Amino acid sequence: MNAVNKLRFPQTLRNSRIRELTKGKSKMVKIRLRREGTKDRPYYKIVVTDGRARREGPYIEQVGTHNPMKDSVETKLDLAKIDEWIGKGAQPSDTVRSLIKKARQSEASA
Repeated sequence: MNAVNKLRFPQTLRNSRIRELTKGKSKMVKIRLRREGTKDRPYYKIVVTDGRARREGPYIEQVGTHNPMKDSVETKLDLAKIDEWIGKGAQPSDTVRSLIKKARQSEASA
């Protein structure tokens, strides 16, 4: 949880906001990449966010990271949290859906 998110949504408001976003409005909650890092050295946080929020805007919860700059692309996902959010109606972006699929395949082969 970052400082901006804490300032924008205090805990009680954040919980009610999560309920509001997940209650019958599944198209509004997205699981997507949030760009971090510096110019020419990006890494990404995989976050659950309001679909209307901007790319680097506030998010509800971080569920993983993706670093494409490593020699072997490094991706860490909390599949339990992702499954929980998808169960609540969150929609993963195409890129995140691909990362989840790769993580599940590597988990099954290990």
